[in-house]
Amino acid sequence: MIIAIDGPAGVGKSTAAHRIAEQFGFQFLNSGNFYRCVAFYALKNKISPEDSAALIETAEHLPLTLQNGVFYVDGENIEPYLHTHEIDEIVAPISAVPGVRAAVNALIRRLYRNTDLVCEGRDMTTVVFPEAEVKIFLDASPEVRADRRFRQHGENDYGTVLSAIKKRDHVDINKPIGNLKIADDALYIDTSEMDPETVLKKIFNYINAKAGERNEF
Repeated sequence: MIIAIDGPAGVGKSTAAHRIAEQFGFQFLNSGNFYRCVAFYALKNKISPEDSAALIETAEHLPLTLQNGVFYVDGENIEPYLHTHEIDEIVAPISAVPGVRAAVNALIRRLYRNTDLVCEGRDMTTVVFPEAEVKIFLDASPEVRADRRFRQHGENDYGTVLSAIKKRDHVDINKPIGNLKIADDALYIDTSEMDPETVLKKIFNYINAKAGERNEF
């Protein structure tokens, strides 16, 4: 079974997906980290985020390996570098390049073929795994998401965080391929006024209902 979760930046997709994976014993996939790996390699090799051809070449031949869910590039564990400010600044435009998305999506499908999986991203339910048995779209207002991220990381100030989130939303919504949108058959949850446990309870109930329809679990 594939459980796919989409939604904008800072909405809590990773937290929910991790808990779901633990609950049901599925593998966890954060698709955004694949794009962050491309961004890391581009930074390291001084490839401009505006050089689409070089970025596509990078994505198609990225020396990436996964070991127990940890990302390695050229044999180096790059997990500590994936969520730096430098990566945050360039990952959205890099992930918007159609050829980069095609290469990353092909890699994801190859790595996770025939796997019980919980995945989260921007286009998991619409492009990468449109056949997913369970589709969920998590949402919240930009202001709520900025407040959560500011409280969690304590970086910059609230206004800077809010501006960055709105900028990321604009890029994600307007991508020519794999843009952020709600799948017709996805469960939509606005988490703005919900605590994490309430969100998870709603999701677990939905997954169990879907599994019951398919005689799974």
